[in-house]
Amino acid sequence: MLTKRVPVAANSPFTLPMRPDAKVLSLMKKLLWRAAHPDTSADTEPIDTSTEARLNRLIDTIDAQESKAYGAALALLRTMGDAAVPTLVESFSQSAGFRAVPVCWLLADLGGPQVLDLLYTILLYSAEPGDEQLADEVAAKLEQQGNLSTDRLIASLGDPRAHVRSRAAWYLHWGVESEARDRIVEALAPLADDPDESVRNSVAITLRQSGDRRIIGPLLTILRQATTPSHKIAVLQAFEQMPDRQVIDDCLRLLKDPDKWVRACAASVLGATGDGRALEPLLQLLIEMPSQTFASEALARLDNVSEAVDYLLEILDNAKQPMPLRARAAEILGAIGDRRARPLLTQLAHTDDDRLRFSALIGLSKLGDPESVRVLIERLANDAGWVRRGTIELFATLKNAQAVDPLIRELEKETQAVELHYLVLALRNQGSPRAVRPLRALLERTHPANTPLLRETEAAIDALKASQYD
Repeated sequence: MLTKRVPVAANSPFTLPMRPDAKVLSLMKKLLWRAAHPDTSADTEPIDTSTEARLNRLIDTIDAQESKAYGAALALLRTMGDAAVPTLVESFSQSAGFRAVPVCWLLADLGGPQVLDLLYTILLYSAEPGDEQLADEVAAKLEQQGNLSTDRLIASLGDPRAHVRSRAAWYLHWGVESEARDRIVEALAPLADDPDESVRNSVAITLRQSGDRRIIGPLLTILRQATTPSHKIAVLQAFEQMPDRQVIDDCLRLLKDPDKWVRACAASVLGATGDGRALEPLLQLLIEMPSQTFASEALARLDNVSEAVDYLLEILDNAKQPMPLRARAAEILGAIGDRRARPLLTQLAHTDDDRLRFSALIGLSKLGDPESVRVLIERLANDAGWVRRGTIELFATLKNAQAVDPLIRELEKETQAVELHYLVLALRNQGSPRAVRPLRALLERTHPANTPLLRETEAAIDALKASQYD
């Protein structure tokens, strides 16, 4: 079996080799034993081999801290007294993969200064592939016991090794909402210029949880040096939680980033700021990439959104514009919620182009006013194919009392399984008990093999029976 090597701090008393040498382990065990028992002969062994073998057999069967095997192993270790720690150190050095996790649990439950040194060595200094998961387990255990020391983590931020600084910055996010927040923010801010990007990313993730507006400057420094999408997104998510107009220029630049999710996060931040400077770039992005829904959502949140409405109405009314752009404009206008769009959307809800017609219906459904709903009902009765199916689906998210009877009429004459599925969801969403009887009739005419539809219908009936909606 492969064994795990855990690189340790220079001042750590533990050295865990890739291939444990028997003499080294024996010496380690004896040194730990002598430290605990200064009056004991140097040749005294802490435990007999049968007890050690029994312990290792228990460790091999542990799958959770709540398991019987874990309780038995912990009880056995406590009977060993001071010999337990060197025995577990030896077991850990011979462990690989998931076997090392329960050994760490046991060490943490035994406690003591020597154990804390070893656990912090695993938490911060281990650098083998897969050690991050083991470090997470150790951090969770230390935090549970109240032993995850902010002071110790802050001190490790000055370590010359990048992976140690990164780990320390990352695990500080567990305490950033505590009374230590100010100290953590002050300690992490200088690392915004760290030469290692993984360190800067850990700093960004921890700082964004602080909610402290002093971090805007350091995070901008990190953002401007970020090279990977995930690192850019980590910072942008912080700005979305704390919108600030000083980030506008950087977010506008990132609207042209090659990564879709970076663009989405940048647009979302721009929307959260509400700054009108974002209007033209967001509109330009929609023209170039009409399918970018995140840009339309951000646009709807800008302070000068009325200017966008005028621009979008011009696009929607111009038959020479590309159809995908006109379709997106219809949906954006609905999302913005400006009623000036209703007449044109109503007109296009009757156009021959299926894609544009359905986008107009989407826009009307987002407006949601009675006149818009009446147009949807009329198209529900007169449309066909995927547009009709999509219109039914719109009613699954749109609640309006005037839609109940038209939906019931459609349910009573419908025979296609997909359409029936959406009609059941739509009627359930309306919340009217009037739909219970036609839904029961649907149960009677549905083939027993259509289990999903039967279950959905039964669930809808139960929900409506409990509804107070009229």
